[in-house]
Order: sequence, then C-alpha cells, then structure tokens
Amino acid sequence: MSDPSATGRFVGRERDVDELCALLRDERVITLVGPGGIGKTRLAGRIAYLERAKVVELGCIADGRSVVKALDVHPASSGLLVLDGCDLPRGDCAGLVAALAARCPGLRFLLTGRRAAGVPGELVRRVPPLALPGDGRTDAGSVELFVERAAAAGARGVADRDVERVCRLLEGVPLALELAAAHARSIAPARMLQRIGGRHGLLRVVDPAVPGRARTVWAVLEWSHELLSPKERVLLRRLPVFAGAFDPELAARVCADGGLLRGAELPGLLGGLADKALVVRQAGGRLRLHGVVKEYAAERSREAAEEAWLRDRHLRRRE
Repeated sequence: MSDPSATGRFVGRERDVDELCALLRDERVITLVGPGGIGKTRLAGRIAYLERAKVVELGCIADGRSVVKALDVHPASSGLLVLDGCDLPRGDCAGLVAALAARCPGLRFLLTGRRAAGVPGELVRRVPPLALPGDGRTDAGSVELFVERAAAAGARGVADRDVERVCRLLEGVPLALELAAAHARSIAPARMLQRIGGRHGLLRVVDPAVPGRARTVWAVLEWSHELLSPKERVLLRRLPVFAGAFDPELAARVCADGGLLRGAELPGLLGGLADKALVVRQAGGRLRLHGVVKEYAAERSREAAEEAWLRDRHLRRRE
C-alpha cells in the first residue's frame, strides 16, 4: 500500500500507530472497528506502509479464493496482511481469515470493519475520533486536521475558536472534518457554524435510527452534495459502479453519456470532486471513493434509476 500521507499528511494518530505496531508483534489478528468515516482505512494504510504489508480491499474481491489467488499466498508466506472492509457482503471474512491462518502460520492479520469479524483469538480495537480541543487548546488532532486540509484547499487564517467549535460539533470524525475543510476557502468556519445551527443546517437528522457519528458524516455529505454543481452531482452518483480504485480514462468512458456529461468534461469534474474530498486521489493517478461516500452516492444512483444502465456500460467498456 502506498503511504496514505501522499494525499495529505497523516494527522492525529501517531500514538495509535505506535501502539498497534507493537501489538502486532504479539497478536495474530487485530480488527479496527468503528463507524464509516472514523479513519479505519487510513490508520490501517499507515501501518501497512510502515510494515510493508500486503493489502486487500475486500469490496473489490468476489470471494476468498480470489484473495488467495490475487496475493499468491502459500504455506511459507509470512508478514502482515491487511484486509480492509471486512463487513462488506462479499463472503465470510472470519472463514477467510481462519483458512489463511491455518494455511500460512507465518501470516498476521490487520482487519478493518464496522464490527468485529468474529475470528477466534481476534483482538478488537475501536478507532476513536480525533482528539477535540480543550479550553484554550488548538493543538488537538481534530483542529490540526481541519486546518491542514483547509490550507490545502486554499484557505488561510482559519485556526481560531470557530474552527474549534466546528471540530466539536463534528465530533472529531475525520471524514466529516475533511469534507467541511474542503469548503473553507469559500465558506468561513463562522458561516459553517451558522448553517450547522439552523433548522435546515449541516446536522439535520437524516435517519433517527443511525448512530450519532454515522449520522454526522451522512449529514455533512448531504451538505457537501448540495454545494456541488449539477454535473458534479451526476458524476458522483455514477462513480459507485466501480468496485474499487479506477482510472480517470475508464471513468470517462463509462460515466460520460454525451448528453448530461461529455467525455471532455470528466477530468475537470473529477478534479473538482477530489478537491472537495469526495474522491480520493491515489498514487499513480488512480482514484477511489471512500466507503461512506460510495454508499451515499449509490443511493443517489438508485434514486436516478441509473444502476442497471451503469453496470451495462461498465461491462461493455471493459470488453
């Protein structure tokens, strides 16, 4: 896995990284759990980079045999294997890990998911939100992340009490902070707070059954979606057709229809979505959607009745 800091400095998890790397010396299976947007994938990615680990995004794999084949795993294999997204309905993650552990005694496993995988002997570590600012403190991880991402978006002079209040309101959830910070150049934190506090503001209730932090991320996604141009909205709802990372060229062939979206527009639109933290840039020029963003965009695709059409185009464009 490429260093996740390549698309933004790794912020606020240094102690977690040190502790997990030490635990992996003694524990064979560790699962990072928490709601979508809490930073499980980024934390696991940092550890994978430091440990030179093999990584599998389970959302891109059809079954356990595909994992074994893709990794060329054999009984003498050793080292760390990161399985990202173990709660996706792509097969029995616990069975896969148990089978790999039995086949390869030298392998260790770091899993991510919204809940424990149920692997015998699994050590479950809940990923917390980033540290919130205390009275008069501006060095908390949540503030550091917001300020850095806001600066990357072209904003200046945002390290103030309004930022601290935004970080508290967003509960230190990294994805929510990144989405908000991406708009800091055009929307000052004070104005964000006004919109948050309004009746139809940032944290309106999306679904009372959804836990608090998951609801926070979803609400920020709703707000960010409202700020997109019409063409950006169309492209975002079409990107979930890709199971994992994708090339911009393939995205243009699949998502452009010559009407709502033209192929020549795709590079600029993809860049706009990346600047707004809705698309993640990876090393080598590939792109991907964060898991929660993908879920949100897939709902918009279902509302537009485009899922079957997109799957067909994806199949035909890859042939």
